[in-house]
Amino acid sequence: MDVQTFRSTLTAFADSPAEVDLSRGRLLVQVRDELLEATLTNRSGALFVVEADNEYLAEQWLIKRIARLPLLADRILAHTTPERYFVTPSGLLLDQLDESPLDEEHRVEDAGKTVLQILSRRAAGVASVIYLTSDAGEGKTTLISHLARTQAELYRAKERDWLLVPVSLGGRTFLRFDDVIVGALVNRFRFPMLYYEAFIELVKMGAVVPAFDGFEEMFVEGAAGDAISALGTLVNTLKSSGTLLIAARKAYFEYKSLQAQTRLFDSLGNQSVCFARLALERWKHSQFIEYAQKRDVPNAQEIYDDVASKLGEDHPLLTRAVLVSRLLDVATEVGGRTDLLRRIESDPNDYFRQFVGAIISREAREKWLDKKGELAQPLISEAEHYELLSSVALEMWSNATESLRGDVLGFVAEVFADSKRKDKVVSYQIIERLKQHALLVQAEGNQFAFDHQEFYYFFLGEALGAMFVASDKPGIRHAFRHAMLPALSVDVAVRYAIRNGVSAEAVVEIVNEICAGEPRTSFVSENLGGIVSRLLDYAKSGHVIVRHASFPPQSLIGRRYRDVEFEDCYFQNTSLAGTALARCRFNRCEFEGLALASDTVLDDVVLHDSNCRSVTPRNSETAVFDPRQVMLILEQAGFRVTSTERRPIEQAFTIDNEIVLIQRMLRAFMRSTGVNESIFQKRLGAQASFFFRELLPILLDARIVEEEPYRGSGHQRRFRLGVPLEVIKRAMEACNGRFDRFMRELAGEHVRA
Repeated sequence: MDVQTFRSTLTAFADSPAEVDLSRGRLLVQVRDELLEATLTNRSGALFVVEADNEYLAEQWLIKRIARLPLLADRILAHTTPERYFVTPSGLLLDQLDESPLDEEHRVEDAGKTVLQILSRRAAGVASVIYLTSDAGEGKTTLISHLARTQAELYRAKERDWLLVPVSLGGRTFLRFDDVIVGALVNRFRFPMLYYEAFIELVKMGAVVPAFDGFEEMFVEGAAGDAISALGTLVNTLKSSGTLLIAARKAYFEYKSLQAQTRLFDSLGNQSVCFARLALERWKHSQFIEYAQKRDVPNAQEIYDDVASKLGEDHPLLTRAVLVSRLLDVATEVGGRTDLLRRIESDPNDYFRQFVGAIISREAREKWLDKKGELAQPLISEAEHYELLSSVALEMWSNATESLRGDVLGFVAEVFADSKRKDKVVSYQIIERLKQHALLVQAEGNQFAFDHQEFYYFFLGEALGAMFVASDKPGIRHAFRHAMLPALSVDVAVRYAIRNGVSAEAVVEIVNEICAGEPRTSFVSENLGGIVSRLLDYAKSGHVIVRHASFPPQSLIGRRYRDVEFEDCYFQNTSLAGTALARCRFNRCEFEGLALASDTVLDDVVLHDSNCRSVTPRNSETAVFDPRQVMLILEQAGFRVTSTERRPIEQAFTIDNEIVLIQRMLRAFMRSTGVNESIFQKRLGAQASFFFRELLPILLDARIVEEEPYRGSGHQRRFRLGVPLEVIKRAMEACNGRFDRFMRELAGEHVRA
């Protein structure tokens, strides 16, 4: 570290940039109202700080004396609850591009150890982003907390020189990383020592790795893309250095949509960034037994065999960590396992509600008892437990938070008690006992949250379903306008409405009426579209007409609709994998993109006066954008395309080989902003020689691809994209699979720029 770098880094920690004085080898700076004096010396090219007769390397003085990371390690250990029954998860690793040139993943037995190994690489001249992915409830948060504690203990023992700092994003759609990071340091870890700029400097130095938990896939596919640009801004501030860990359900480069990838890639600017992904696997039999043994459950094998024989070994109750934990809570009680299995067998398609019902039943019968009379009586019924927790979830959703202060939770309980006309004694008990409910936990400070995010989403769905049952249109508008609803909440809301006797046709009428007064791009329209896409699976009678709805990404995947008509509806990108449509009609509808699949079944499906911006043919990864060719492909797939205007007959077409190679090339850049020529040789296989001989010189001349310095052993070339991915995307959309037209479109973009 030279003096200039030292000065700029120290300025980020100072109370004011003007309070950093470096002159004639002396250092004077004010940090957290403390005036520090020291001497700077330079020996053998290394900068040292001498303070009070103690000599430090400049980097170590910043890390230990100014940033006080040893204290942060202590705070992480003090304020991160250890997982008493931690079970090591396995996973599937797609390593960084230089380590794994092909898109091939391999299994790792110890996911935690692998994550720490990748985070410890800290390669110079490149920022690293490691995605930790899985579905909800499969251990991402637990693993991050475990790794943060492990790393803090090793740091304190001087066996490691960096810390992993968990930062919970809470699934919020709109956020600022600076606010969230500083909030996590101050509120969670009680560590008010760092400004945001100082934290970034520590990340760049490799002394800190932030682990962002809750970075959901909706940030990539949603229309706003706000968190993606926030991540791009964060990576830009790192200036091709540092490492980030992101826990999400999906890595951004796993999306086939070029539009989804464009948002992040172009926000990275000219920074060098590489990506990796570790997907956690669901638990197997051995992990179930290991966890049960750590909890001293004596009949673990018997519990496993009972559930497996009734529900199958791959059922979520046996494979998802959060549900296994609750299963053992219920199953170890006398009659608990029998009651749970009986509940689930009565409605196996709605197992989650039956599972929650077993927990609530135990609460109502054994804990929420009014003992003021001779015989103890339940304070509230099981149905009222559902209503009360639904009110809590709805309050959280309305306030864009996943936890409530104790006084707010008490207010929700009081309002509920008044609505049920409970007397003062019972009302007081409801208010007090809600804070101790089996499905709620105390979070940081005087905050209360659901024991797991999925329980929150479940009860939110129950609250929304009740609105449809009551035909509460103002309530639906208000609740649906806050953010995109989680998929579980949508499913639960639909099941609630159907279970309580509301027909699919009646819900569609409510949706049609609300959507008629909403703009296409609103959260209300898109959330109602999500409700309808799930609801139509239950439509059993007659002809259903959906009007003015806006459908979220992947809304048609796996759907089986019959006798459904859509009018003036908007569909975001969706695959038709596993989809079966019979006697369906789309009138004046707009599709962002359809991806056909080998198992797509179409029987008398009409597209009338409808527009589809792109289509991906069966057994292809290449999207077609030309409107005439799009309609031709849809007709060949089995759609009946009609129009009030006569269309010319089109001929089938093929995509130029150069376009196919360019799209394969782009997928490499999605995993690393800089790609070595050896990577292209491995990924392109037999086509590599043609690519380097014929295609690459053209791309270099047009500056679509540019060379950058190669850092590594041996001699080879390294490349990066020379134009924004958004520009390439537009040219792809307009070229109709023709390479010459693709180049002309890019040339036109260059002239316009």
